Amino acid sequence: MLINLLNSCGRNSSGEKPENFLKAEVMENILWDFTVMEAIRSNSLEKSGMDSIFGAPYVFAKYGIDSLQFAQNEMYYARNPKKYLEIHQRLLKRLEKAKDSLDEITNKELGRPLKK
Repeated sequence: MLINLLNSCGRNSSGEKPENFLKAEVMENILWDFTVMEAIRSNSLEKSGMDSIFGAPYVFAKYGIDSLQFAQNEMYYARNPKKYLEIHQRLLKRLEKAKDSLDEITNKELGRPLKK
């Protein structure tokens, strides 16, 4: 098993696509889920005792991948910075949109005027 792990990591050292390649859109969604899960976990779940159901195991199960497949794809995208930058720029736009939506809801709840 260790030999397979080392071989699978070594095959991707040249920047080739991993055997179980994840498209950029899927990587973006996985990173989005990790970001949301971390925000939830760090803000409330530690107190509720539910933090064990959130995090990497949940995200990996959702996308039908494992940590090795995710790591191989992270390595691939890290070796292709233009592609990885595009993923992260889209992720930042999603975060800004989510923040704006949450600010709007909060302002409505507090009776504050909405920004236009």
